[in-house]
Amino acid sequence: MRIIKKRYIGLLIALTFFLIVTGCGGISKDLKVKALNVPEQLRVTEELIGKLKNEYQRFKQTDQYQSEFIRYGGPDRENWDANFSQASSELTAAGRIYENEVSQILERNNSEDQPALTNQLKTISDKMALGRQSAQKTGLRISRLQQVKGSMGEMLREGENKNTRIDGLFKELEVFVRENQEQYPNKKEDLDTRFSWFEKVHQESLAAFQIIKNEQASQTPDLALFADNHELITNNSEAFTLRNQALRNKVSELGRSYSKILRDMKLEQKPWVEEVRYEWDNWSDWDTTKEVYRRKRYISINDYNSLIKKVGEAGRIIANGHDYEVWIEDIDVAESYYHMYLFVEDEKQTPGEWEKVEETFYDANEENLNMSILTKPVGMYEEEVLTVAMPPGFDKVGDPRYGRWEENRDTGERQWSFFQRYLFWNMILNGTGFGRNYYSYDRYNDWNRNYRGRKPYYGRDGSDFGSGGRSTMTNPGMKTSTYAKSGGFKTATPSVRGAGTTNRSRGPGAGK
Repeated sequence: MRIIKKRYIGLLIALTFFLIVTGCGGISKDLKVKALNVPEQLRVTEELIGKLKNEYQRFKQTDQYQSEFIRYGGPDRENWDANFSQASSELTAAGRIYENEVSQILERNNSEDQPALTNQLKTISDKMALGRQSAQKTGLRISRLQQVKGSMGEMLREGENKNTRIDGLFKELEVFVRENQEQYPNKKEDLDTRFSWFEKVHQESLAAFQIIKNEQASQTPDLALFADNHELITNNSEAFTLRNQALRNKVSELGRSYSKILRDMKLEQKPWVEEVRYEWDNWSDWDTTKEVYRRKRYISINDYNSLIKKVGEAGRIIANGHDYEVWIEDIDVAESYYHMYLFVEDEKQTPGEWEKVEETFYDANEENLNMSILTKPVGMYEEEVLTVAMPPGFDKVGDPRYGRWEENRDTGERQWSFFQRYLFWNMILNGTGFGRNYYSYDRYNDWNRNYRGRKPYYGRDGSDFGSGGRSTMTNPGMKTSTYAKSGGFKTATPSVRGAGTTNRSRGPGAGK
C-alpha cells in the first residue's frame, strides 16, 4: 500500500508553493506548515509499520516461533498478525482524512476553517500514533515472552516478594479500617466501600501468584500466562502501596475537629472627593479653558457631610473666581470590610487578627456574630465541612466523647453538659461556664433535624444566637467587641431572621 500517490504529491507541491511561498492570508502560517508536514509523517509511519511487519514475518520462519511461539501468536490466541492489519487500517484512515478533508481546507485558505483544520490534524496525529502502537505491539510481546523464558525463576521470586508485601499491607490495613469503623460508626459503610477495592486486589494477587508458581513448575509452562499474571502482581503492588497510603491519609481526616467562629466585624469607611480646577484667560479672543489639576483625596467625615450638604452631588462648583473654577467631579465613600475569627482545633483556641473580606461575604454573615461559620466535626471528611452558620459547639452535642445529657432539676429540661476539658465551648457561646445553658435537647434536635448544613440556626424563635441573639448580646466578651462599640447591638433585629441585612447603617462612620 502506498499512502502518498503521485497525483497527491503534485497537489501537495502546488499547495506548498501557493500557501507558503506567496504567504497569502487566511489560515495561519504555522497551521499551514503543520498541515503540509503531514504527508511526510504518513510516509515515515508507513515505513516503520512495514519494517516491523517484515521483522515479524522473518521471525515466523524461525524454529523458535514454529516450535514454541506459534501457540501464542496464532489466530486462536493473541493473533499477532491482526496487530499489523490494525496498524495499516489506522494509517489508511489518516491518509484519507488528509486527502479528502485537509487538502480541501488548504485550497480554500479560509481563516474560518482553522478550528476544523486543527481538529482534523489532531485526528490524523492520533490515528498515526495508534498505528505505530499496534505495529509495535507484536514485537514487544515477543520480547516479553523471550524475557520470561530466560528468567522465570528470578521473576517468580520477584512476584513472591511483591505478593508478600501486598498481603502484609492488606492485613495491616484491615485492622486499621476495622478500628476506625468502631471509632467512627457513621463511616462504617463508607469505609467498607473504600476497603472493597483492597479486598479484590488482594485476592486477585494471591490467585495470580499461584498461577505463576504453577507455570514455573510446569514442564511446558505457558509463557504468556506467566507474563500476564506477573505483570498483574507488579501493577497491583504499585497501586496497592499508593492507595493504601491515600486511604490512611483520608481516614486521618476523621479525627480532626475545627471551627472558625466569627468573633468580631467592622466596616471602615473613608470618604473621598475628586476635585478638578479649570482656568482661562479672560482677555483672550478664543476659549483658553484648561484643566490645571485633577486630584482625589480622602477627607474627614465632617468635611464629607459638609460637602454633601453644600453641593448635594458631584458636578457642582465649590469655588470660583473671575478666571477659575473648582468642581467636585466625584464624591463617595470607600468601604472596607473586616472579620476577626476565633479558630478552635480540637481543644486549642487561637484568636485571629482582623482579616479583610469581600462585601458580599460580610453582608452574608452580618447576622452571624459569635457563630461558627465553618465547622469540621469529628467523624467527617474535609469535603464534608459545614459552611452554614451554627452556634459554636453544636456539632459536639450528643457525642459521648465530649459530654453527656443531664436533666435540669428545676425545669426538667434535658441539657448537654460538656466534660470539663470541653467546657470552653459554653464559655465561647455564653461568656461563662455557668448561667443559662443554650445546649438544650430541644434546640439541638431542632438544629440537627431541620438546619444542619442547610441554613443558619438562630434558635427556635430566632432570638438565641447570632448578632442579635441573647447568647451574644449578654456575652461579656461580645460587649467589648468593635461591633458592639459601633452600635451593632442597638440596630440588630433578631426577630426578622432571613429578611436581609438590617444591622448596618450606610452613612459614613457606621461600624467605625
